[in-house]
Amino acid sequence: MNCSVRLILLSVALNAITNSVNAATHCKPGEIVYFSCTIKDSSKVVSLCGNGFKNAQTYERNAKAWLQYRFGRLGSKLELEYPTERANSLSLFSGEYQHPYQAFIHGVSFRIGRTTYEVALNQFEGDNFFYGIYVDQHGTTKELPCDKKPQTDFAPDDNNFFSLVLDLHFEKEKK
Repeated sequence: MNCSVRLILLSVALNAITNSVNAATHCKPGEIVYFSCTIKDSSKVVSLCGNGFKNAQTYERNAKAWLQYRFGRLGSKLELEYPTERANSLSLFSGEYQHPYQAFIHGVSFRIGRTTYEVALNQFEGDNFFYGIYVDQHGTTKELPCDKKPQTDFAPDDNNFFSLVLDLHFEKEKK
């Protein structure tokens, strides 16, 4: 089965899974909510916001595409917004896509100094899921899970979390 067909099937399956979503997001009206959730046992929200990274007609990467990671309490100053400038911001992120036996691993990551942040939407064997953030600092990884299933846009024009992960993943492999 080719990658596009698997992605469509996975998107349909995960759309069914994520139909009870968080309303909390740092994304503004008109922005695509690639991923957003409240962190478990916290009032902090993580959001991955952007514009359409693919042209809806040609499916080519949009030259003015941008992506931002936003973290903190709603209504307060953000604890972390990365990057602060939108221009060429997509190049600062990488995608991780793996499909080991009976699992799907999807992540968008970036690095600031010696710290790596990864926004993840993973399904492991069976009904074992992880939605949230991995923060790796000096070789120690901390998991910050979502309190429930994240909000993600399942746009039919490929401007969604799963297509973003694949695009970033394969872009990195080209280099």
